[in-house]
Amino acid sequence: MQIDYYMFTHLDVSLTGGSDGLGLDLATPLGDYLHLRTGFSLMPYFEKTLSYPASMGDMISQERYDQLSGVFQQVTGCQLVDRVDMVVRPTFANFKLLMDVYPFEKKNFYFSAGVYVGNSTIAKVSSTAEAVPTMMALNIFNRMIDCAIGEDGEGGGTFIEYGDFSLALNPEIEDKLYNLAIERTKGYVKDFDELSFEEQTALLHQYGKYSVQLGHRISDGSPYFLSPDEHGMITMEVKTNQYKPYFGLGYGGSLSRKSDSYRISFECGAMYWGDSPKIIMHDGTDIMHDVTNLNGKIGEYCDIARRFKVFPIVNLRLTHRFFL
Repeated sequence: MQIDYYMFTHLDVSLTGGSDGLGLDLATPLGDYLHLRTGFSLMPYFEKTLSYPASMGDMISQERYDQLSGVFQQVTGCQLVDRVDMVVRPTFANFKLLMDVYPFEKKNFYFSAGVYVGNSTIAKVSSTAEAVPTMMALNIFNRMIDCAIGEDGEGGGTFIEYGDFSLALNPEIEDKLYNLAIERTKGYVKDFDELSFEEQTALLHQYGKYSVQLGHRISDGSPYFLSPDEHGMITMEVKTNQYKPYFGLGYGGSLSRKSDSYRISFECGAMYWGDSPKIIMHDGTDIMHDVTNLNGKIGEYCDIARRFKVFPIVNLRLTHRFFL
């Protein structure tokens, strides 16, 4: 059936599925060779789990971890897990406004240009509930080290203080934790012994606690450490620009020679993020752009993500055409 393509002569309603998720499109002609298309796509909910050893990298040595695990189990009755699971959840959703140009008379081939507009956070990552005892143990251990150092470097910090109740560390334990902090800090600060007492104290609070060294800050070259937040969790968000220009190519046609009511088309293109995504940790640090020399699996994933300044779009569209 021969169709004359004039403005608003029909409405195409399409179900879409592809790399940008599942969605719904509406399209109508603005002339013989130009169509206006709008729609919405949403990435279906799923989870991807990434596992790391609890003693990963510089987080804590296996010997220290075993010691901490035994103490923590005696104090709390909880057993520490031997790995930390991180769960990735996509939150990818976009509206789109596109112009489809059909340069040939048969109108099978077309190219599209326009913009995707969506949420800036495209994925969220967090440690699992099973990892909370391990993360809390590290927070408790680091709190004990802070108390052993003390605000003025003389120790004697109060470990727990609530109303009339207070609890201080045993002097023998305090000395051991203080020496551990010195040992750890000297691994990062080579001229530690040559510094003033005030400078040493500040560095002990910065480097003496047990946390993950992910890399080095680009701003000053200092090590970047990651510790669990106040809830015993490690979280991060993957962010891109809200407005993402798009260009693509497509090919489609009728499912029947007798009617244009049902059509199928295949489209591929690129959504331009403008820059590689940001990965914001729970302490506010963008490890993609503010940290270099990232270690371990996190470093491997970030190296891959840096290459994605554009997001590939591959879509299949099933269309029902309503004639107006």
